[in-house]
Amino acid sequence: MVMDESELQYGELHYERRIVAYFDVLGWRSEIEQAGQDARKIARIAIVPKTFGQGVSQISAQTPGAHLTSFSDNVVVSAPYKIDRLQSSLDSLAMIQLRLAFAGFWLRGAITIGPLIHNQDLVFGPALNRAYELESNHAKYPRILIDNNIEEFSKIDADFVHSESGWRFTDPFDTNFINRKMSSNFDMELVARLTKTANAAAPTTSPRASAEVLLGSVLQRVVAELNNTTRQEDREKHVWLFNRIAPRLGISQKWDSA
Repeated sequence: MVMDESELQYGELHYERRIVAYFDVLGWRSEIEQAGQDARKIARIAIVPKTFGQGVSQISAQTPGAHLTSFSDNVVVSAPYKIDRLQSSLDSLAMIQLRLAFAGFWLRGAITIGPLIHNQDLVFGPALNRAYELESNHAKYPRILIDNNIEEFSKIDADFVHSESGWRFTDPFDTNFINRKMSSNFDMELVARLTKTANAAAPTTSPRASAEVLLGSVLQRVVAELNNTTRQEDREKHVWLFNRIAPRLGISQKWDSA
């Protein structure tokens, strides 16, 4: 590539090592089309950017310099890499994933660490290329892959990290993770609302029981998707999620993707 000096509008820029997450929201275009001009449905869609904004604010409180860039269903979240904040950043991303699932939105994405420029105006770099490659070629299901090539990730042992077929990924659909969140600063108003939606008993003082109510509400959303989808590709994604969550609630039923 030939570069003319007159093209250097930004002078010189240097990459920063950052933790980078790239997501898309499965079925986003369909959500937009189905909402039409319905004000209530449009408001529901607004949950997505609001949830991302809240999550980034939490990350930024721990690691100043976090940024979010979104266009339609494509979202990039990054923060300066700090080894002592790595697990808490992943924890916050898993919480975004869980909160959106409560509203019936499913994330697919990938997380890596590497060179990136990310500010209010710009986002680009090798790390974003890597996160996009992982998401588009390997994630497949509603999960957030954790880059196997990053040594720092291999040292993380957390209740929201699971593995399958050689891949590690964030999996917040676990009563252990939900219990831990509920014991800290979890929104109990949300518990009550989801309990009512699930037609379950009133929230109990037992964290385990309340966690199962929340996880059950996610499973209900998954079943609704399975009953309404006609595309085989979408069906496979939700079957995968159903077959991961159901055993955690003592449900032996397996859903066939065929």
